[in-house]
Amino acid sequence: MGQSRLFFFYRLPCFIWLFCIFMFSSIPASGLPEMPSDTWLFWSHRFAHLFEYSVLGVLAARAGLVVRENKSLKTFFVFTGVILCAAVFDEWHQSFVSGRTAALIDVIFDILSGAGGVMAYQLWIYRPKKK
Repeated sequence: MGQSRLFFFYRLPCFIWLFCIFMFSSIPASGLPEMPSDTWLFWSHRFAHLFEYSVLGVLAARAGLVVRENKSLKTFFVFTGVILCAAVFDEWHQSFVSGRTAALIDVIFDILSGAGGVMAYQLWIYRPKKK
């Protein structure tokens, strides 16, 4: 597989999604929609993190496994480490945005969501084939 094809079809989507996460984190608190209650705020916040980072996990695993077909635990931790770096950077960046704060619980939730995405992708790719 050519390097340019490898980049555009497998790695670029991961970088585009990281950029989208960065853009979502750049929205000031005043630009976010009002929630009817604290419960709605809590769950919408968690769902946003779950969605963003599980998609990132799938894209990261897809980008990495196309080069190195390896379903080992080491590979899982490498992809999860990439997600950890993205989550820490995202929260750090968000701490400079008006009305937003950085939270360790968000980093933990991001890592768990991203690891779930990596695991889901690996399970899908390496599922037993029916004859």
